[in-house]
Amino acid sequence: MAAEAVGAQRCVRVEKFPDGLYNKALLLTMNDGREVGAKVPNPNAGRAHFITASEVAIMKSVRRKLKTPLPKVYTWCSRLEDNPIGAEYIIMEKASGVQLESIWPKLGSKDRFAVVKTLGNYQKAWTSIRFHGFGSIYFTDNVPSGMASALAYTDSSGIERTDPETRVV
Repeated sequence: MAAEAVGAQRCVRVEKFPDGLYNKALLLTMNDGREVGAKVPNPNAGRAHFITASEVAIMKSVRRKLKTPLPKVYTWCSRLEDNPIGAEYIIMEKASGVQLESIWPKLGSKDRFAVVKTLGNYQKAWTSIRFHGFGSIYFTDNVPSGMASALAYTDSSGIERTDPETRVV
C-alpha cells in the first residue's frame, strides 16, 4: 500500500522506531530510495476509526489552511474492514531536516532568533482562528450524516467561514 501510494514498485526496508504511548512508528524505504513514515495507533489510542480519521483531517486542514509544514498524508485507512493489513494506518511524507536540539548549541544568536520567530509565526497562525464550537474534526464522509455539523470558524482576518469538507463532532 505504501509503495503504491508514492508510485514506487515495492517497499524494500522497514525500520521500526521505539513505540510511543499511543502509536507505533515505522520508516519505510521504497525501491527507488524514497522514505515514508507509517503510523499505526496502539489499542489504547482511543476509539477505533475516530482517532485516525480525526488526526488525518486535522493534519490536512492545518497544512492547507494555516500553511503549516506538516508531513503530507499519502494514504490512510481508519476502518479495519477496508484494508488487508488489519490495522488503522497513516502513510505520510518523511519530514525533512534535522532535530532542532541537535543543532541548537551550534547556532548563533541571529539563527536562534530566526528559529524562534518562525515558530512564533506558526503559533500565531494556529491561534488566529476561532472555532464556533468544540469537539473533534473529521472529513464529511467519515461521520454519519446528521451526527455532526459543518466546521464553522472565524479566520485570522475576522471573516466567518464554514468548511464544507470537514465536520465537528
